Amino acid sequence: MDSFPDECGYVLDVFEQIYKNDAITKNKKMSEDQCLQFHQKHSGPVMEEFYRWLKSHLEEKKVEPNSGLGDAISYMLKPAL
Repeated sequence: MDSFPDECGYVLDVFEQIYKNDAITKNKKMSEDQCLQFHQKHSGPVMEEFYRWLKSHLEEKKVEPNSGLGDAISYMLKPAL
């Protein structure tokens, strides 16, 4: 976090929002379908913006691809198996 404080702060904020949304679904004891709908509505836009942020950092060369941050971004953009 010392090397990229602004970027790391942003990533932590994104995950904080997602985890807060998850806590809401658990506290309200939502069903799986309710959780999905809640996350699609509240977490989906956050994740879409995060995805655009990740892509722009590599595509617009805002970060060196071989740096620690560049490696982390590349890892996050790899498709899930």
